Amino acid sequence: AVFRFAAARAYRTRSLDAMGCASSSSTAETEAALLSASITEVYIKPEHRSTIEKSPTASRAATLKARVDASTAVANRGDATVVRWDGVELTISAMRAEILAHVREQTSPEAKPSFVRIGSEKGITWEQNESLTAAAGGDGYFRLSGELTVPASLMVALLLDPSKTGYVDSTVVTMDFFLEVEERKTWLAYWNAMPGYGFSWRDAVDLTTFDVDEASTGGGCTLFLASVSCCEDEVGSLPGAVRAADRFFGYRFEPLNGGNGCKGMLVCQTSLRGCMPKALVNASVSKVLGEYMRTMEGVGLRMMAAGTAKDFVAQFPGLPQL
Repeated sequence: AVFRFAAARAYRTRSLDAMGCASSSSTAETEAALLSASITEVYIKPEHRSTIEKSPTASRAATLKARVDASTAVANRGDATVVRWDGVELTISAMRAEILAHVREQTSPEAKPSFVRIGSEKGITWEQNESLTAAAGGDGYFRLSGELTVPASLMVALLLDPSKTGYVDSTVVTMDFFLEVEERKTWLAYWNAMPGYGFSWRDAVDLTTFDVDEASTGGGCTLFLASVSCCEDEVGSLPGAVRAADRFFGYRFEPLNGGNGCKGMLVCQTSLRGCMPKALVNASVSKVLGEYMRTMEGVGLRMMAAGTAKDFVAQFPGLPQL
């Protein structure tokens, strides 16, 4: 999910009737895409299509996919080894287990003493883990939480559809879920985003996955969505872009109100690298991500009103169905 890099340009979340990514001539197209039950594997901002299609990144991703398939059976792509952002080589399955365990740990009640509250807006509270921030050389480690009025399954599905993310977030250049590791559950995905303020684009490859826990007291299942960067050498940056890294990025959605709503929590720590001032990023990121959660909640509410949410979630069989 690339939306977190909107922080550097203080991205403003707007109402769904005037989404920042759509001109007046394309508002109807944007609205149709947001409410559609269809999903995509690749999203490219139309004005950047030529740049992305001419870059070597897609062919490098295809080479990685071929390497994984040559070393494993397609049904066991999780056995393939990849190199995480910190240089550690792991199987995809082991990397998936580690990032999900980290998200579970940092969104648990036991982790609260490690976080300091730094603000809130629109019902979303954000906190910072100062020790984990310092350990990463100043890259902020943040946790956000708030109650949402859409089911947990719908929030996860929305965050796993590149086109929904692309239409909502004006900073997204492209998002390509180029390798499906587990059917409709775990992917390797390339993303590219525009920080703004004249800074170079940032890009990376993430392992992105979700998991489902047992029923909780709110009715339904608690869901986790997690990403971590990998494959820096195998899938190089788009020319002119700076390679960033999601050290940790993940959501916890705990059902509320019989499963009709959920408590959303997000933990994240991203290294943007290059010359972007960390103080600028850290000062903006929590508010931006809180706005993003509310915006995606709004998309979900409108899909439910339009009657498309059920069919949309059904395309992810591993999620609890609406």
